Amino acid sequence: QPSELAKLLIVLTLATFYASRQDKIQHASTFGLGLLHAVVPALLIFRQPHLGAFTVVMVAWFAISLVAQVGDQYLTVVAYDEQLKVTRDTLATAQASYKLAKLQFDIGTGSELDLREAEIVVEQARANRASQARLRAQAENALTLRVGEPLPADLPAALPLGSQDILSNLPV
Repeated sequence: QPSELAKLLIVLTLATFYASRQDKIQHASTFGLGLLHAVVPALLIFRQPHLGAFTVVMVAWFAISLVAQVGDQYLTVVAYDEQLKVTRDTLATAQASYKLAKLQFDIGTGSELDLREAEIVVEQARANRASQARLRAQAENALTLRVGEPLPADLPAALPLGSQDILSNLPV
């Protein structure tokens, strides 16, 4: 039956399409174009009428579209982990600088202006840390939504982005 060949071709073309648009996977246009890949053959199958094959094609489109976003969302979580680490280091440095400015102010070698500036830098770093933590939590929630269940507690920690060799580990 032609619908059997169409099912296979839809899976292959969708996988190729999403792989080629990996940098734009979160855009609505990618989602819409992916739907267009499936709708045209699905409507032809529906006109046969072959409701079972139509349903299989649409479920395949939905599953592939959802799974295509999981890897991208995982990398987003890892990137936020890296940014959060840098933000925490920045806060620690700002706090050390504030302690030094306070010590200088207490012994009379530093001005109150220097102390207030150091205090502002610490508060900005704290606000950045809270913002980064919120963004990381939102990214993890989005990943959980795409996976469809809570992430396992024993999920190994992600490698830093710089040490991941993702492309060379793909089977050819």
